[in-house]
Amino acid sequence: MRSSPRANLITAAVMFLIGAAVLVSLRETPDVPVEDPLGPYGLPRALAVGLVAVAALIAAQAWWSALRPPRRPPPVTEDATAEPEAEEPAPAYLHGGLTIAVTVGYALLLPVLGFVAASLAFGIALLPVLGTRRLRTILAVPAIAVAGLWLVFAYALDVGLPTFPR
Repeated sequence: MRSSPRANLITAAVMFLIGAAVLVSLRETPDVPVEDPLGPYGLPRALAVGLVAVAALIAAQAWWSALRPPRRPPPVTEDATAEPEAEEPAPAYLHGGLTIAVTVGYALLLPVLGFVAASLAFGIALLPVLGTRRLRTILAVPAIAVAGLWLVFAYALDVGLPTFPR
């Protein structure tokens, strides 16, 4: 199911406004002396900047899809064979239930396997539930996301993650 460019633009605008409101409120908040090099507002600031960046990406994608003409199915010729039956989509509650089950499994496996293994397993288990079919994507996206998150937490935020089990 594809969403409309208009709905995506509205979503991007709401996300942008929330991120901008957080950034403005952080500017007006007095500094509190703490030993953290980023200060008490480093994480909210990073999340707000991320939210604004994702909103910009969603808006750009919606803008691009609105400019692109809709895809048309290929013409059917007289000698075309019968079309294969389309797969019936799974009910929405099944996707929601599987997503919740995978997330609960992730929360339970995190202390046992550590961040890297549990997060890789979470991504590999969740992407097919969300509709991804290509094996290369199912393996590459979690690996890149886990590496990126670990780098952000370890170096930008200076927060240690339970990388591997003890």
